[in-house]
Amino acid sequence: MAGYTRQRTIADGNTIAAGGEGIVKVYFYNGTNWQQKGTDLSIAGQSNEIHKVSLSNNASVLSISASNNQVKVYAWNGSSWILRDTISGTGGFGSSISFDSTGSSILVSGNKQDIFNLGKNLNPVSMIKSLPEGNSIDHPSGICVGRLGELYITDQSNHSVFWVFKGVASTIYSAPRYKNGDLIEGEPTIPTSIRLNSLEEIIVLFLGDGSIRKFDRKGAQSVLLQSGVIKTPSDIALNDEDELFVVSTLDKKVYKVDGRHPEPDATGAEEDLPSAAEDNAKVRGNYEI
Repeated sequence: MAGYTRQRTIADGNTIAAGGEGIVKVYFYNGTNWQQKGTDLSIAGQSNEIHKVSLSNNASVLSISASNNQVKVYAWNGSSWILRDTISGTGGFGSSISFDSTGSSILVSGNKQDIFNLGKNLNPVSMIKSLPEGNSIDHPSGICVGRLGELYITDQSNHSVFWVFKGVASTIYSAPRYKNGDLIEGEPTIPTSIRLNSLEEIIVLFLGDGSIRKFDRKGAQSVLLQSGVIKTPSDIALNDEDELFVVSTLDKKVYKVDGRHPEPDATGAEEDLPSAAEDNAKVRGNYEI
Protein backbone atom coordinates (compact mmCIF):
# COMPACT_ATOMS: atom_id res chain seq x y z
CA MET A 1 0.00 0.00 0.00
CA ALA A 2 1.48 3.34 -1.04
CA GLY A 3 2.53 5.70 1.71
CA TYR A 4 3.52 3.08 4.31
CA THR A 5 7.12 2.63 3.32
CA ARG A 6 8.93 5.55 4.90
CA GLN A 7 9.57 4.52 8.52
CA ARG A 8 9.92 1.14 10.18
CA THR A 9 11.12 0.29 13.66
CA ILE A 10 11.31 -2.97 15.59
CA ALA A 11 11.13 -3.47 19.34
CA ASP A 12 12.37 -6.96 20.19
CA GLY A 13 12.26 -8.87 16.92
CA ASN A 14 8.62 -9.83 17.44
CA THR A 15 6.95 -6.44 16.99
CA ILE A 16 7.31 -3.91 14.20
CA ALA A 17 5.75 -0.49 13.58
CA ALA A 18 5.53 1.00 10.09
CA GLY A 19 4.49 4.52 9.18
CA GLY A 20 3.84 6.57 6.08
CA GLU A 21 1.57 9.47 5.16
CA GLY A 22 -0.35 10.10 8.36
CA ILE A 23 -0.87 6.43 9.30
CA VAL A 24 1.04 3.95 11.46
CA LYS A 25 0.42 0.21 11.70
CA VAL A 26 1.90 -2.16 14.29
CA TYR A 27 2.51 -5.85 13.57
CA PHE A 28 3.58 -8.80 15.72
CA TYR A 29 5.15 -12.08 14.65
CA ASN A 30 3.05 -15.14 15.55
CA GLY A 31 5.74 -17.68 14.68
CA THR A 32 4.68 -17.98 11.06
CA ASN A 33 3.80 -14.54 9.73
CA TRP A 34 3.08 -10.95 10.72
CA GLN A 35 -0.34 -9.95 12.05
CA GLN A 36 -1.57 -6.45 12.78
CA LYS A 37 -1.63 -5.49 16.45
CA GLY A 38 -4.57 -3.17 17.06
CA THR A 39 -6.06 -0.78 14.52
CA ASP A 40 -4.41 1.88 12.36
CA LEU A 41 -3.09 4.92 14.23
CA SER A 42 -3.22 8.32 12.60
CA ILE A 43 -1.84 11.80 13.03
CA ALA A 44 -4.59 14.07 11.71
CA GLY A 45 -4.20 14.97 8.08
CA GLN A 46 -2.69 12.76 5.42
CA SER A 47 -0.37 15.65 4.51
CA ASN A 48 1.37 15.24 7.87
CA GLU A 49 4.03 12.79 6.90
CA ILE A 50 5.17 10.34 9.58
CA HIS A 51 8.78 11.15 10.33
CA LYS A 52 9.62 8.51 12.92
CA VAL A 53 7.97 5.65 14.77
CA SER A 54 9.59 4.22 17.89
CA LEU A 55 8.68 1.32 20.17
CA SER A 56 9.78 0.69 23.74
CA ASN A 57 11.84 -2.45 24.26
CA ASN A 58 8.83 -4.42 25.48
CA ALA A 59 6.67 -3.08 22.61
CA SER A 60 4.07 -1.70 25.04
CA VAL A 61 4.65 2.00 24.31
CA LEU A 62 4.67 3.51 20.82
CA SER A 63 5.73 7.04 19.92
CA ILE A 64 4.93 8.68 16.58
CA SER A 65 6.41 11.94 15.37
CA ALA A 66 5.26 13.77 12.26
CA SER A 67 5.95 16.82 10.15
CA ASN A 68 3.24 18.79 12.00
CA ASN A 69 5.62 19.17 14.98
CA GLN A 70 3.68 16.74 17.14
CA VAL A 71 4.67 13.59 18.98
CA LYS A 72 1.93 11.19 20.03
CA VAL A 73 2.56 8.51 22.64
CA TYR A 74 0.36 5.39 22.74
CA ALA A 75 0.24 2.58 25.31
CA TRP A 76 -0.94 -1.00 24.65
CA ASN A 77 -3.65 -2.07 27.10
CA GLY A 78 -3.78 -5.71 26.03
CA SER A 79 -6.29 -5.26 23.23
CA SER A 80 -5.78 -1.81 21.68
CA TRP A 81 -3.50 1.22 21.50
CA ILE A 82 -4.59 4.00 23.87
CA LEU A 83 -3.43 7.59 23.29
CA ARG A 84 -1.48 8.54 26.40
CA ASP A 85 0.09 11.89 25.49
CA THR A 86 0.25 14.43 22.68
CA ILE A 87 3.37 16.57 22.81
CA SER A 88 3.74 19.77 20.80
CA GLY A 89 6.13 22.66 20.74
CA THR A 90 9.39 20.76 21.15
CA GLY A 91 10.79 22.95 18.39
CA GLY A 92 11.04 20.17 15.84
CA PHE A 93 9.92 16.72 14.87
CA GLY A 94 11.54 13.75 16.54
CA SER A 95 14.00 11.68 14.56
CA SER A 96 14.34 9.05 17.30
CA ILE A 97 12.68 8.27 20.60
CA SER A 98 13.99 6.13 23.42
CA PHE A 99 12.79 5.30 26.94
CA ASP A 100 14.77 5.38 30.17
CA SER A 101 14.35 3.15 33.23
CA THR A 102 11.76 5.51 34.76
CA GLY A 103 9.52 5.41 31.70
CA SER A 104 10.21 9.01 30.71
CA SER A 105 10.63 9.30 26.96
CA ILE A 106 13.75 10.80 25.46
CA LEU A 107 13.09 12.63 22.23
CA VAL A 108 15.80 13.26 19.67
CA SER A 109 14.75 16.29 17.68
CA GLY A 110 16.85 16.08 14.55
CA ASN A 111 15.95 19.38 12.90
CA LYS A 112 16.59 21.32 16.13
CA GLN A 113 19.92 19.54 16.69
CA ASP A 114 19.02 18.80 20.27
CA ILE A 115 17.82 16.04 22.59
CA PHE A 116 14.90 16.66 24.93
CA ASN A 117 14.00 14.81 28.10
CA LEU A 118 10.24 14.64 28.39
CA GLY A 119 9.59 14.02 32.07
CA LYS A 120 6.28 13.29 33.80
CA ASN A 121 5.12 16.88 33.24
CA LEU A 122 5.93 16.56 29.50
CA ASN A 123 8.07 19.71 29.65
CA PRO A 124 10.91 19.32 27.11
CA VAL A 125 14.30 19.90 28.75
CA SER A 126 17.45 20.04 26.63
CA MET A 127 20.01 17.38 27.50
CA ILE A 128 22.94 18.35 25.29
CA LYS A 129 22.82 22.13 24.79
CA SER A 130 24.78 22.62 28.02
CA LEU A 131 27.65 20.35 27.00
CA PRO A 132 31.08 22.00 27.33
CA GLU A 133 32.65 23.56 24.25
CA GLY A 134 34.25 20.93 22.04
CA ASN A 135 31.65 18.31 22.99
CA SER A 136 28.95 19.41 20.55
CA ILE A 137 26.65 16.91 18.85
CA ASP A 138 25.48 18.32 15.52
CA HIS A 139 22.78 15.96 14.26
CA PRO A 140 21.59 13.38 16.81
CA SER A 141 19.86 10.65 14.85
CA GLY A 142 19.59 7.75 17.31
CA ILE A 143 19.64 7.37 21.07
CA CYS A 144 19.44 4.74 23.77
CA VAL A 145 19.63 5.09 27.54
CA GLY A 146 21.86 3.06 29.85
CA ARG A 147 21.13 1.74 33.32
CA LEU A 148 22.62 4.78 35.04
CA GLY A 149 20.85 7.25 32.78
CA GLU A 150 23.81 7.73 30.47
CA LEU A 151 22.98 8.49 26.84
CA TYR A 152 24.37 6.71 23.80
CA ILE A 153 23.94 8.92 20.73
CA THR A 154 24.63 8.59 17.03
CA ASP A 155 25.49 11.77 15.14
CA GLN A 156 24.96 11.22 11.42
CA SER A 157 26.36 14.62 10.46
CA ASN A 158 29.69 13.98 12.18
CA HIS A 159 29.54 10.23 11.38
CA SER A 160 30.19 9.64 15.06
CA VAL A 161 28.91 7.75 18.10
CA PHE A 162 29.00 9.35 21.57
CA TRP A 163 28.09 8.52 25.12
CA VAL A 164 27.11 11.26 27.53
CA PHE A 165 27.25 10.93 31.29
CA LYS A 166 27.04 13.67 33.92
CA GLY A 167 27.36 16.39 31.30
CA VAL A 168 30.46 14.98 29.62
CA ALA A 169 30.39 13.63 26.07
CA SER A 170 32.95 10.98 25.08
CA THR A 171 33.57 9.74 21.56
CA ILE A 172 33.08 6.02 20.98
CA TYR A 173 33.57 6.13 17.21
CA SER A 174 34.27 8.77 14.59
CA ALA A 175 34.69 7.93 10.91
CA PRO A 176 38.33 8.23 9.82
CA ARG A 177 39.18 11.14 7.57
CA TYR A 178 42.01 12.27 5.35
CA LYS A 179 44.05 15.28 6.38
CA ASN A 180 41.86 17.50 4.19
CA GLY A 181 38.78 16.40 6.14
CA ASP A 182 37.29 14.10 3.50
CA LEU A 183 35.97 10.77 4.71
CA ILE A 184 38.12 7.74 3.97
CA GLU A 185 36.27 5.46 1.57
CA GLY A 186 35.22 2.04 2.82
CA GLU A 187 34.78 3.10 6.43
CA PRO A 188 31.33 2.93 8.10
CA THR A 189 29.40 6.21 7.93
CA ILE A 190 25.95 7.66 8.77
CA PRO A 191 25.30 5.89 12.10
CA THR A 192 21.61 5.81 12.99
CA SER A 193 19.91 3.15 15.14
CA ILE A 194 21.75 2.33 18.35
CA ARG A 195 21.05 -0.32 21.00
CA LEU A 196 22.65 -1.70 24.18
CA ASN A 197 22.93 -5.41 24.89
CA SER A 198 22.90 -7.02 28.34
CA LEU A 199 26.69 -6.57 28.61
CA GLU A 200 26.27 -2.85 27.84
CA GLU A 201 28.02 -3.26 24.53
CA ILE A 202 26.87 -0.73 21.94
CA ILE A 203 25.28 -1.99 18.72
CA VAL A 204 25.10 0.51 15.84
CA LEU A 205 23.56 0.43 12.37
CA PHE A 206 25.48 2.40 9.73
CA LEU A 207 23.34 3.46 6.79
CA GLY A 208 26.38 4.47 4.75
CA ASP A 209 27.40 0.89 4.06
CA GLY A 210 24.55 -1.07 5.68
CA SER A 211 26.83 -2.71 8.23
CA ILE A 212 26.11 -3.35 11.91
CA ARG A 213 28.94 -3.07 14.40
CA LYS A 214 29.47 -3.70 18.09
CA PHE A 215 31.52 -1.30 20.22
CA ASP A 216 32.69 -1.01 23.79
CA ARG A 217 32.97 2.41 25.39
CA LYS A 218 36.64 2.65 24.46
CA GLY A 219 35.80 2.25 20.78
CA ALA A 220 36.96 -1.32 20.19
CA GLN A 221 34.69 -2.72 17.51
CA SER A 222 33.69 -5.90 15.75
CA VAL A 223 31.42 -6.50 12.75
CA LEU A 224 28.09 -8.21 13.42
CA LEU A 225 26.78 -7.79 9.87
CA GLN A 226 28.86 -6.89 6.85
CA SER A 227 27.89 -4.40 4.21
CA GLY A 228 25.63 -5.71 1.45
CA VAL A 229 24.23 -8.75 3.26
CA ILE A 230 20.85 -7.10 3.92
CA LYS A 231 19.53 -4.49 1.51
CA THR A 232 18.51 -1.08 2.88
CA PRO A 233 18.43 -1.95 6.61
CA SER A 234 16.44 0.71 8.47
CA ASP A 235 16.37 -0.35 12.12
CA ILE A 236 17.79 -2.89 14.56
CA ALA A 237 16.54 -4.51 17.78
CA LEU A 238 17.73 -6.87 20.48
CA ASN A 239 15.63 -9.30 22.49
CA ASP A 240 16.23 -10.44 26.07
CA GLU A 241 18.73 -13.05 24.82
CA ASP A 242 20.69 -10.37 22.93
CA GLU A 243 19.64 -11.83 19.60
CA LEU A 244 19.91 -9.23 16.85
CA PHE A 245 17.07 -8.41 14.45
CA VAL A 246 17.21 -6.16 11.41
CA VAL A 247 14.33 -4.72 9.40
CA SER A 248 14.76 -4.05 5.68
CA THR A 249 12.79 -1.23 4.08
CA LEU A 250 13.27 -2.49 0.54
CA ASP A 251 11.99 -6.05 0.79
CA LYS A 252 9.67 -5.66 3.83
CA LYS A 253 11.36 -8.41 5.80
CA VAL A 254 12.78 -8.84 9.28
CA TYR A 255 16.04 -10.75 9.56
CA LYS A 256 17.43 -12.54 12.59
CA VAL A 257 21.19 -12.14 12.54
CA ASP A 258 23.60 -14.60 14.11
CA GLY A 259 26.46 -12.39 15.16
CA ARG A 260 28.47 -15.21 16.69
CA HIS A 261 30.05 -16.24 13.38
CA PRO A 262 32.26 -14.26 10.99
CA GLU A 263 30.25 -12.63 8.24
CA PRO A 264 30.87 -13.87 4.69
CA ASP A 265 31.20 -11.57 1.72
CA ALA A 266 28.06 -11.94 -0.34
CA THR A 267 26.10 -10.58 -3.23
CA GLY A 268 22.68 -11.82 -4.07
CA ALA A 269 19.50 -11.99 -6.02
CA GLU A 270 17.06 -9.11 -6.29
CA GLU A 271 14.64 -10.18 -3.55
CA ASP A 272 16.28 -12.95 -1.52
CA LEU A 273 19.12 -12.96 0.94
CA PRO A 274 22.43 -14.20 -0.53
CA SER A 275 22.82 -17.95 0.01
CA ALA A 276 26.31 -17.48 1.40
CA ALA A 277 24.84 -15.46 4.27
CA GLU A 278 21.88 -17.65 5.11
CA ASP A 279 23.49 -19.06 8.25
CA ASN A 280 24.14 -15.55 9.51
CA ALA A 281 20.99 -13.63 8.57
CA LYS A 282 17.80 -15.63 8.36
CA VAL A 283 14.46 -14.29 7.21
CA ARG A 284 12.10 -13.99 10.18
CA GLY A 285 9.07 -13.34 8.02
CA ASN A 286 7.33 -10.92 5.70
CA TYR A 287 4.85 -8.23 6.62
CA GLU A 288 2.46 -6.72 4.09
CA ILE A 289 1.31 -3.12 4.46
